[in-house]
Amino acid sequence: MVLSNPQIVDCHVHFGDVEDADLILSIMRDAGFKRMNLLSIISPIRVNFNPEEMYMKADHPGSFYIFGGLDYSAVLLGLGKVEPSLTEQDDTMIKIGFDGVKMVEGKPVARKLLMKPFDSDFYKEYFEYLETLQFPLLFHVNDPEEFWDPEKIPEWAKQRGWYYDETYPSKEDLYMEVEKVLENCPKLKVIFAHFYFLSGDLERASSLLESYKNVYLDITP
Repeated sequence: MVLSNPQIVDCHVHFGDVEDADLILSIMRDAGFKRMNLLSIISPIRVNFNPEEMYMKADHPGSFYIFGGLDYSAVLLGLGKVEPSLTEQDDTMIKIGFDGVKMVEGKPVARKLLMKPFDSDFYKEYFEYLETLQFPLLFHVNDPEEFWDPEKIPEWAKQRGWYYDETYPSKEDLYMEVEKVLENCPKLKVIFAHFYFLSGDLERASSLLESYKNVYLDITP
């Protein structure tokens, strides 16, 4: 069956430079997308890219959803407590007009940078608050399993610093942390990026979707 008007929304587009606005708009037009969801990720250099997403949504009404990134400046500066708190940041994003939160914090390089387990007290109130609000979270957790294998990792990934030795959490460690989050917050509205890196384990993916009705998997390559 061919859909005459599929109304496709690309839910996973990283955007960090307003100079690329015309490029993004041309891609959306050529691909026939109804909308795009622009994602802001954390950055140890410039906090996140929330201002760029805000600009695009304001300048092109009806064309974009935007998911904001969190501010970990206090953690990265060694100050410990996050100010404002993660829940306060959620409130601010909602007031501004963000449609959800983007976390790349489950990518091993980011997880190692922050050193904050997802099932720790650091995130507990934050995830519970997202669940209460039903504010969507697009969550990057893990990477392809070959990134932990020096013999199998692609050269392009190695050049980007994505080879994970024993100083990084294992793939299963990250899954277990997130599983505990879901056990505590079973109604958390979360989209796991890149099919949660479970394309090679469809049984596990199916079990996850059956167990948690608010869990979704995106199919971004």
